[in-house]
Amino acid sequence: MRFSTLLVSATLPTLLAIACSSSSSSPATGSDASTDGKTSSGSTSSSGSSGTSGASGSSGTSGASGSSGASGSSGSSGSSSSGDSGVDAAPICPTVIDYAKCVEADAGGAGGHPFVDFGAADGVVNLVTGDYTAGTPSVYDPPCVKIKAGNKITWHGDFTAHPLLPAPCNQAGDVIPTVNGGVATDHALTMTTAGVYGFQCQNHGGTGMRGVIVVY
Repeated sequence: MRFSTLLVSATLPTLLAIACSSSSSSPATGSDASTDGKTSSGSTSSSGSSGTSGASGSSGTSGASGSSGASGSSGSSGSSSSGDSGVDAAPICPTVIDYAKCVEADAGGAGGHPFVDFGAADGVVNLVTGDYTAGTPSVYDPPCVKIKAGNKITWHGDFTAHPLLPAPCNQAGDVIPTVNGGVATDHALTMTTAGVYGFQCQNHGGTGMRGVIVVY
């Protein structure tokens, strides 16, 4: 009994020393760590500074302007042609048209009347009243006349219904008389100058009552 007590009293200090040594060398965990003191956190490293922006590149130089193209050459002026002289070169008008129809018919063409050549004798042109309801126009008979200079042409008929007028484009010289009024009367003109002369009815010239005298 006394031996046991001595043994216990001899070993107890040694066990306590071992226990204290173990507790001081082992790191505190859990709640013990919070009791002994707070663990200090490590310092946060600062962020690195941003790099400086690169300088903008310089603008390129403008290209040189292109040279202007050469101007085109002007076109040459058209040449003017001179027309033949005479009746065929006259401005288009009833006299020229009627003369052409007479010439064509004189050569055997259709659509006109051939010339009646009185030669050295006096000639007569009758005023013939047509029937427009039947489709027959008023006309001169004959409408195409030839006569030698110095001879006479006489128009005979109703000048009230068919007033006589000179047609446009008559040549210089004898002038076709203007006759308005008179039934079954005669009006004569002596043709002295060579040329082509047109005549027409004032009321029916537009429907074909026209004629041509060629003096030669």
